[in-house]
Amino acid sequence: TDKLFLVSGGQTRAWMDDSGNVGIGYDSPSSFNQRVNAPHLVVGSGSNAAGLTIYSGTADQGSINFADGLTTTDQYTGGIVYVHGSDNYMGFHTNGGTERMRITSAGNVGIGAAPATDAKLEVFSGNLRVRGDQNTTIQLSNAAGNTKSQLGNAGNEGDLSLYTSANVKTVYLSSYYDSYINPAGGNVGIGDTAPTSLSVNTS
Repeated sequence: TDKLFLVSGGQTRAWMDDSGNVGIGYDSPSSFNQRVNAPHLVVGSGSNAAGLTIYSGTADQGSINFADGLTTTDQYTGGIVYVHGSDNYMGFHTNGGTERMRITSAGNVGIGAAPATDAKLEVFSGNLRVRGDQNTTIQLSNAAGNTKSQLGNAGNEGDLSLYTSANVKTVYLSSYYDSYINPAGGNVGIGDTAPTSLSVNTS
């Protein structure tokens, strides 16, 4: 196989094979063809840390574009963009270069639009869904992870549970079983499951 070599310091640093694939630190870039055929540029030797740096101006942006044509937005129909300067955010783009998700300099995430400065996650123009098997939950916790609140599905259609940090089921709503609200110091039962203050049982 014909190859083009780039040598510095008496050692071969880069290779181009007869298919035009380039390896920097690796001599067989064509072997990286198992997933969506991506051997065109391979960086690293497989034995050390490796990286690829996009070096932009302090008030400019760096981007990786995914193209499927040569005209207008076909050149950047998908992409990842990092905007330097006062914003310092990363945007993820699809379908004609439209930004779909943004991670701000503070680590806040916005899906559909930029998040508010005090929101760790915001979703715009659509539904937020957490999909999975039974007992799917959304968990809110402090930085140490030792104070938690959970909002989740108890495993049956129509069930909704809210747990406190002590893993106590504070609110439980169900289309199959009794429903109750049991905040500390004030029990409210509808259909009851033991609240003694303001308990309603229609059975």
